[in-house]
Amino acid sequence: VRSRSAMIAVRESGTGSATVVSAPVPALPSLRLRGAPARPSIQFLSLRDLSNRQDVLRALVQLQSLVGELTEEDVRDATRRLFLLLNTVDDVIVKEKSVDLLGRLACEANAADAGQISMTLITCLKKVDEDTSAVASQALLSLAAICQRWVEHEMCQDIALECVPVVTGLLPTAAANVRRAVLHLLAALAPVEQRLQSAAASGLASLSLPTDVHRHCAAGINDDEPRVRAAALRGLLQMNDQGMPLQLDVYQQLAAVLLDDYSEVRIEALQLVWRYCQAFPDTLVSVGDDSGVEMPLLDDGFVKICDMMNDIAMPVRWKAASLLGSLYSVSYRFLQQTLDKKLMSHLRAKRSEHDKLKERYRTNTTVSEWESGRKWSDGMPMKKGFDPTLVQLISNGACGAFVHGLEDEFLEVRKASVESMSNLAVHRPKFANLCVDYIVDMLNDEIQAVRLAAMHCLQRIMTHLELRDDQLDTFLSGLSDSSPEARNAVRELLTVVQLSSSAMLNSCLTSLQTNLTRYPEDQSAIYKCMKLLGCRHSNLVMAVGPALLQNDAMFATPESDIEQPSYIAKLVLIFNALPRCPTLKATFPPFMAAHYAFLSSSVPDLVPKLECSGNRFVVAKKNTPTRAKRAEFLEGEAFVKQSVRRALERQAGCNRLQFITLTLLDMRRLSEIKSPVSCLASWCCLYLEACSLLEQAIYQKGSGVVSWNSSQAAKVLSLSYQAEYLYSGLSPAEQLAVAELRVVAHILQLLHRPSLTREDVKCLLKRTNKLDKRCQTYSLQAGPCLQQLLVQSHELENGKTSAVLQCLQDASQAWRPTVVLPNSAALRRASASIDQPTNPDHIYQFSTSLATSLGVDMTLRNIDEVHRVVLQVLFPDQSRRLFHASDAGVRPMLGGGAAAAA
Repeated sequence: VRSRSAMIAVRESGTGSATVVSAPVPALPSLRLRGAPARPSIQFLSLRDLSNRQDVLRALVQLQSLVGELTEEDVRDATRRLFLLLNTVDDVIVKEKSVDLLGRLACEANAADAGQISMTLITCLKKVDEDTSAVASQALLSLAAICQRWVEHEMCQDIALECVPVVTGLLPTAAANVRRAVLHLLAALAPVEQRLQSAAASGLASLSLPTDVHRHCAAGINDDEPRVRAAALRGLLQMNDQGMPLQLDVYQQLAAVLLDDYSEVRIEALQLVWRYCQAFPDTLVSVGDDSGVEMPLLDDGFVKICDMMNDIAMPVRWKAASLLGSLYSVSYRFLQQTLDKKLMSHLRAKRSEHDKLKERYRTNTTVSEWESGRKWSDGMPMKKGFDPTLVQLISNGACGAFVHGLEDEFLEVRKASVESMSNLAVHRPKFANLCVDYIVDMLNDEIQAVRLAAMHCLQRIMTHLELRDDQLDTFLSGLSDSSPEARNAVRELLTVVQLSSSAMLNSCLTSLQTNLTRYPEDQSAIYKCMKLLGCRHSNLVMAVGPALLQNDAMFATPESDIEQPSYIAKLVLIFNALPRCPTLKATFPPFMAAHYAFLSSSVPDLVPKLECSGNRFVVAKKNTPTRAKRAEFLEGEAFVKQSVRRALERQAGCNRLQFITLTLLDMRRLSEIKSPVSCLASWCCLYLEACSLLEQAIYQKGSGVVSWNSSQAAKVLSLSYQAEYLYSGLSPAEQLAVAELRVVAHILQLLHRPSLTREDVKCLLKRTNKLDKRCQTYSLQAGPCLQQLLVQSHELENGKTSAVLQCLQDASQAWRPTVVLPNSAALRRASASIDQPTNPDHIYQFSTSLATSLGVDMTLRNIDEVHRVVLQVLFPDQSRRLFHASDAGVRPMLGGGAAAAA
């Protein structure tokens, strides 16, 4: 921004707090309606310029951009032209692009046309040579896309029966890119093979594929080309995703594949090992070649993944660290070994003397007490042929897998290791006690993302353990971090940790007080943290309460400044501990009642409800739902619904308009008071106000009075967008009724225009067709106005101006406000408020051409899609810019389900 100063401008709500628009309300479009785009044409794809290769490729690229907009007739025409192009030109690049476009068109065409395109592509595969391998590879990829698009159609079975014999014949001799595409196609045909096998088993059909696609993918693991090996492993994973079970004989080959020279192959092999661990956790597999030791496949796969933590490639180590955290049922002894680099004795398989003698006898190794002298070292008491690695249940490289991950030089590996450890610790509480020291040590990492991950992981496992004093001091140092995210993560951790002594609580309070002094912008978050600390540790607050209040047994306690933030934090802690520790009130000085009254009126959400008379505090009884309150809620809900229904069901005219206006006043009063139905009443206010504006315009139009203008149209649009997007819990029928208000506003805008064009009408029909598709999707019935437009769509598009105006007039007169009453229990209103900066009128100065940072802390409530919330910044030149909240800055709030973005 090339300016000497900038000013942040936000609007202020009626309560005095700064707010931003929290719902994803789109910008209000201008009612200068534009015409719909013209129907795309494919006439540019002609054969006149085939001699110029660049022109043909340019035409094909242009056709690719129009694939999603072509009609069924255009798809057939384009397919015919591409067939002719394939049979005419010899250029490989043109043929490859044509085959690609045929696959895309087949996904958009009907089943019959897609089948014809598939047979043409299969014909291309029969003409494979060294020069056309790129065309064959693209044809195979296009066939795979067609099979995935029409996988549930019978046509896909015909394609499979026709192409499988052809493509399997390409595997021994074809180029590497063709073999890779063949494996991709075979993986896409796995559901077809499974469906044919099920039909043959039940006797419904006798057809089957002439080969086993799983066998070909498994054979591709041993291919000489690394890209083919990766495609084979990826194909096995894809087949498993589509429901085909894995076969155990492939698992024995993965040990060698994990040692492949190419990292892409090793990554795919790691994922396949993880799939086997999930599919066959208790199946016994042998360890080594001739050791005779067996162990569950889950443990063996866990060892293999741990061994990949020492891989030379960072992506492989990251993938291994990520997969370890989901193997929850692995044996505890292997979990222990991940934290120690030395092989533990209990992971060595001990063989009996009988087994050792059998081994010596099998290898012809005889041991005698005396040497014969005929052969050098003939009787030497030595275990020849004995390899100690054969009896290890875990390799030396796999020992201390998590330790290696936490010490890795790349932050991605360290972060993934911390997250995997926390996932295992959550499901294995015994392992949580072992790994807590390692996770606490990661709080000293140099990278903020790793420190944040460690804090969040500690927050998850704190239910299984208690912190020691040294561990508490380590993560309390995060409160002095310059990053707001790090400080907030430490405060969240404090709310779930279980403190064991008053000294630990004193350390937490001291660190929080220092945080409040150094970073005043954390004030609201510190207050919430104090509130939860007081609720969880009321017995410890009893021990430190007198010291916090500075009580003295001999002298009167001086009254502290109630407006001092540090003192307010202490009061929040003490008052929230009082309901669970009533004896704490005996230590209160006389002025505590006045201070509680001040806090209960200024920050009522931070202190509990207490009854005090003089200096006596009595915990208020919890409000339990009674029949009277339930009846009161039902009565209020019935009143709202009955009032809205009575107003909207009136006959059109002045009478209905008056009833809507009176009901609107009642709903506004009801929404302002604190009532269980206030959210429903506020939504009804928006809907009734929009209906009132439309009713007034239609009534005056019929009376010959014209008062509709662009400002009224913009207001209807704003009200309808707020009613649809500011509230969650609306049904599709209610969203349709709100969207229909915009159609009526559009009609009125056209009727009040001095001139009407075809483009204006096409824009209206486009909006109408979108609502019609929504009705078909959710099986809803359109309103009378929408039905009138759909019936007369041909007349509106092709009729004369007078006929079009008459149709619009009839549609507007046919409109009736739909009676919609949302479920008040599911209805939620989205809201947002800016907590920092507190003064929206403060001016921030920065140098020209230099960027400056401004921290903004927002509190968002009842918003599902937080990424759609934007912050508007107003600059001195009256220009506006929108900023989106980053995903890393969105976090859940303390003590609630709301979300805060920084």
